[in-house]
Amino acid sequence: MTAGILAIRRQDAPGLRPLDVQRDLADVADLIEVCFADTLDAGGRSAIAEMRTLSRSGSLLRVLARLSRSLPLMRGFVWVEDGHVIGNVSLAPAG
Repeated sequence: MTAGILAIRRQDAPGLRPLDVQRDLADVADLIEVCFADTLDAGGRSAIAEMRTLSRSGSLLRVLARLSRSLPLMRGFVWVEDGHVIGNVSLAPAG
């Protein structure tokens, strides 16, 4: 039981960690909206709405999360403070 408790505490630790789409997608959508609210066009607002819808999709999101481990889809990092995502870096291959 101690190992389970330590794993939970490690997940909640502040700082940089890999993006977990199941856990972080809605928070990343909120962060993008807050940071870029003044410059979002219709396409940007639509992308944020899609991220939020996907974050609530349950089993579909679990499949995408598994795929993202082997595909360059939804990769990146988040910065967590006080249990909240306050920073995000998304990575995509160039060329």
